[in-house]
Amino acid sequence: MKKVILSLITATFILTACNSTIPDDRQETGSASATTTTETTEATTAVSETVEPTVTEEPLKQKWVGGVNSDLTESDIEIFKLHEEIELWILEKDIDISLLSQLDSLETLSIIQSAGYAYIERTYLISDFSFLKDMTALKSLYLDYGGFDFNINDIIHLNNLEKLTIASSVITLSERIDAFPQLKELTFWQCDIETIDLLCDLEISKLSFYGCGFQQNNLNGLSEINTLEELHIDFGINIDFTDFENLRELTINVQSIDFSIELLYELTQLEVLTIRSGLITNEQCVEFKEKNPGCDLYMSDGQSHWLWESN
Repeated sequence: MKKVILSLITATFILTACNSTIPDDRQETGSASATTTTETTEATTAVSETVEPTVTEEPLKQKWVGGVNSDLTESDIEIFKLHEEIELWILEKDIDISLLSQLDSLETLSIIQSAGYAYIERTYLISDFSFLKDMTALKSLYLDYGGFDFNINDIIHLNNLEKLTIASSVITLSERIDAFPQLKELTFWQCDIETIDLLCDLEISKLSFYGCGFQQNNLNGLSEINTLEELHIDFGINIDFTDFENLRELTINVQSIDFSIELLYELTQLEVLTIRSGLITNEQCVEFKEKNPGCDLYMSDGQSHWLWESN
């Protein structure tokens, strides 16, 4: 049976997947044209050696987005090679996507399990990401483990990583978390994180937690990341912001009526503060702006955010 790459449910994804495929007749035309060019050049060169053949390469398409429901094939890889970025949605369990290792020049890759519904019902799962060790050109990686434990050995050889997102996983950070010398942005989506202690050894500028659970309730150690400029936390957590001297952008989710905005007064270097809560009063916002007039204050309901302005 012929291997089929499924586009995602929306029409946009269908068009993306279709546009990524070069029809056979177009490929044949390109091949014939190349042969003709070569013959013409040889004939011209015989008359004048000053004329040199030119080779025009087709620019890569920006992004391929789609789903796969069976093992990847060589044909799939040839399609992927025409794109700068691949976003692959896993639509079936126990499929083999290891041929991705042939994309040794790819810089941006996203692997998403269960078509975005992994957190509801973990039906379509793969757990072997060892093929990533050969994709050393990767600079940005979104890796959805679909509920499996994060294994840092899957990515330990990716020394060029600048942006890493780990999703739907149990995170047991090891001493090797600092093995990525170029890493600047680290994001955790819907992960259960045992400890954040080893994160403090990183030299990253942006750290984000979305829908995560922590076995330790205190994240104060994050202030030891001296290079940290952006911190995004979408849940209420016990944290003292006093020592975050370099923060330029902060997102927090205030879930308690006992929260005091005075905790943020000392962040005089802040340029952007986003508060996700309906519990913050207008009076508290006025107080913050009086102490931090140079900071843009945004309010959010989780779906959208808007710039706060005094009434």
